[in-house]
Amino acid sequence: MADRARALAADLFTHPDLSATVDPRTLRRRSCCLYYRLPGGGLCGDCCFDRPPGRTRGGTPGRR
Repeated sequence: MADRARALAADLFTHPDLSATVDPRTLRRRSCCLYYRLPGGGLCGDCCFDRPPGRTRGGTPGRR
C-alpha cells in the first residue's frame, strides 16, 4: 500500500499546479500556508520555514 501511495503522490506532483511546490531534497513545501501568523499558530507539519519568519518594522513578515 505504501508503494501505491508513493506512486500516487509522485503522479500528483507532476500536475502543473503542484509541480515545483515540494523541495525534492528535503520533501518540504516551498509555499507557505501562513499558519504561523495565527496567534499561537507556530509552524504547520510540512512548513517551508525552520522557524517562524520575523516581522519588519512595518509589521509585515520578513525573513530573519
